[in-house]
Amino acid sequence: MTTTDPLDVAPLAVAVLSLLAERDMHPYEMIQTLRARREDQWVKLRPASLYHKVDGLVARGLAEVVGTEQDGNRPPRTTYRLTDAGRELLVAWISSAITVVENPYFSFSLALGELEALGPERAARLLTERVTVLDEHIAQMCDSLEQGRNQGAKRIWMLAHEHRLATLTTERDYIASVVHDIESKELTWPTSH
Repeated sequence: MTTTDPLDVAPLAVAVLSLLAERDMHPYEMIQTLRARREDQWVKLRPASLYHKVDGLVARGLAEVVGTEQDGNRPPRTTYRLTDAGRELLVAWISSAITVVENPYFSFSLALGELEALGPERAARLLTERVTVLDEHIAQMCDSLEQGRNQGAKRIWMLAHEHRLATLTTERDYIASVVHDIESKELTWPTSH
């Protein structure tokens, strides 16, 4: 049983389905793998939530139990596999997420369109603050990529990080150029400001 709109599937469910598409796994291994790949930046990763999500995928027929093993005094570990329905939903979700342009009503874009209301000095100051925050996010993303590479993560698992870094860098450079244009008076305000 699958959802009619693949994009209605929670990001954590997509991450779990994707891991199960690689190989059969137990939830603890899923958590470790997601953390090693730094995918906890894209999904809210709490062990209890992941276990609950796996149970939900099983209930929906998207994953199934392969077996349960116990190693010594450790708690038993149940291993899961992806079902055909789970694979179909995963492929549909990825396809939709790649081809559907997200909501065009971005508040930051709207704020840029209404920048005139702030006046040039305040606009430049606030945009400079945004550049500083973007610089911090860029540094964090660079660190995340470096950690992933140092831990042997394959590039295919790091594409989301590369994309986010490129997006942040492009936005940072654009905003810095707008600040420059405000400060150099290339970008002008109506005379009422």
